[in-house]
Amino acid sequence: MSIGVPGPVEGNFMLGSKPLKIEKSINFQDLLKDYFQVRFFLENDMNMAVNAELAIGFGKASKNFCLVIISTRIGIRIFVDGKIYNRKTEIGHCVIEKDRDRANPFQGYSGCWAAQKSGDGIKKTIEELGLEIAI
Repeated sequence: MSIGVPGPVEGNFMLGSKPLKIEKSINFQDLLKDYFQVRFFLENDMNMAVNAELAIGFGKASKNFCLVIISTRIGIRIFVDGKIYNRKTEIGHCVIEKDRDRANPFQGYSGCWAAQKSGDGIKKTIEELGLEIAI
């Protein structure tokens, strides 16, 4: 079984993450051993998407491409000559909403793509409009 999680991973642990409001590490081996009698692989969700694209997706045939993940947060990986471009690449904090009344705050930023269009941002916008979201 493969499990993708939205935070940093080390072995069978999803490490604590201030941006995700997770204070302590979570041991998935301990949590799941009584329910599933199979081996599992735990990895960051972005890294899982990257590996899938490289193995069976667009990245298998192309050496240069960009992968954008829109989920709980927003992530990006750029590939040049078939390798991950390892310099800091940030698009989640590019401002897309300048109207202060509609710009969601997010980790010290306001109106950025992550604040407006990530899962958390969409939920916040819906709540501010007085609507309900069913999950």
